[in-house]
Amino acid sequence: MEPTAVALHLRTSDRVRVLDALRGVLAAEGLAPDPDGGPGEVRFLVSPTRGAWTSVFPEEAAFATPIAAALAAEVGVPVVAAGHFDEAAFFLVAFDRRGARVDDYHSCPDYAKEALEDDAGQDELDRTRGDAEALTGLLGGDAAAVASALAAARIERLRDHDAAGPPGDAVAAAAAIARELGLPDLLEGFEDQACLEEEGADVRSVTFASPEEPSALRRLLGRLEARWRGRAAAGRESPPGDEETPRPPRGEDAEGEAS
Repeated sequence: MEPTAVALHLRTSDRVRVLDALRGVLAAEGLAPDPDGGPGEVRFLVSPTRGAWTSVFPEEAAFATPIAAALAAEVGVPVVAAGHFDEAAFFLVAFDRRGARVDDYHSCPDYAKEALEDDAGQDELDRTRGDAEALTGLLGGDAAAVASALAAARIERLRDHDAAGPPGDAVAAAAAIARELGLPDLLEGFEDQACLEEEGADVRSVTFASPEEPSALRRLLGRLEARWRGRAAAGRESPPGDEETPRPPRGEDAEGEAS
């Protein structure tokens, strides 16, 4: 099942660097910028900086994890990819500043399965319970409080929870985890930001022309996924309290943002 909405939260207050990195990563993969593009194009919205965080919202959920890893390494900061399924279940994937995957969490892995798919296997269940020590080592926070919030939100088996219906409202559970880790709203998505943009908020749009062949976009995502998957095996998470390394933006004035 595709997530209803996804977001990438970068721990940096420098939106110029985020915009520059997003353009650079996708241009390097052959996507052509299309500032006047509309529906049918490859679109991202970038929020105003909120405290220590700048967020990128892909219109297509398939971009979430590959782009999160790439942006973490390009900007040199931790990134958390998050998404939800009908506000009934949610997930987060954390990457360190080298693009290595640090932790996965899913509130109800079975809920993300299609109707005829098998339930999550034991390996997936083990991998997605969340590691409070790893998350707080990367992002800060109290490990015991984070562990409690992760456990409270988790539904191990949907069939044991309620075989006749969805797991329920995940809004409060996601908010508790975000609060403990100092993250923005984990359930925000592209459409939320598009509404804010229409209302005059300082939301930046980054648009690329979609490849003529749909398979070209799938191959692009596959290349990104493969490139950064190796970092999960070879990389190490940043030490607790490790500061982001300043990297000047390519081709833009660090004092102002390109439109």
